[in-house]
Amino acid sequence: IESACVVLFTAEYLIRLYASPHRSQYARSFMSVVDLVSIFPFYVGLCISEESNVQAVFDTLRVFRVFRVFKLCRSSPGMIMLAKTLKISASNLSSLCFALSMICLVFTTMMYYMEKTHNPEKFSSIPAVFWFTVITMTTVGYGDTTPIGFIGKVLTGAWSIICVVILSFPLTILVDTFTAIRESAKARKEKMKQSQEDQTDDDSDDDS
Repeated sequence: IESACVVLFTAEYLIRLYASPHRSQYARSFMSVVDLVSIFPFYVGLCISEESNVQAVFDTLRVFRVFRVFKLCRSSPGMIMLAKTLKISASNLSSLCFALSMICLVFTTMMYYMEKTHNPEKFSSIPAVFWFTVITMTTVGYGDTTPIGFIGKVLTGAWSIICVVILSFPLTILVDTFTAIRESAKARKEKMKQSQEDQTDDDSDDDS
């Protein structure tokens, strides 16, 4: 089954590349790269024997076969709208991520200096504390690293509450943008339908 699918994907890729008016531009496009990466490991496995020393290296390329899932984006209107939403919201989300990273750095530094005397094994350095910061920010809380000092517990509680509010901002941006794109597509579709109905009425009047 895999061989048949790879043959079909390869034929599709070659046909799209041949039919494209701008082949070099198409070859550098995102979906073209996804197609190429998804079929490349199969042919690499055929060219290299299992006893080869480099076989283990190329075995890691098999993970790229999961990129075939992105081929569904071409035929899914919802995925297309989601991609447009992320593209339009990229500037706002990047600014928000930068601000959030600065806040994380401040909190990580504060937690390190507050907890390094109480729990030196877990809070051994600022990069080590950054793991605790991310887990607390996402409200996952594995429990592998916990503050012991009173000030550290207060800071952790405040950080958890603040992050619940901060992480709601990207969701608001994405939902508003997605809604605007969906309404625009819906209005465009209704306009095209109305124009087709008007064209049909005009043709009927001409025939009469």
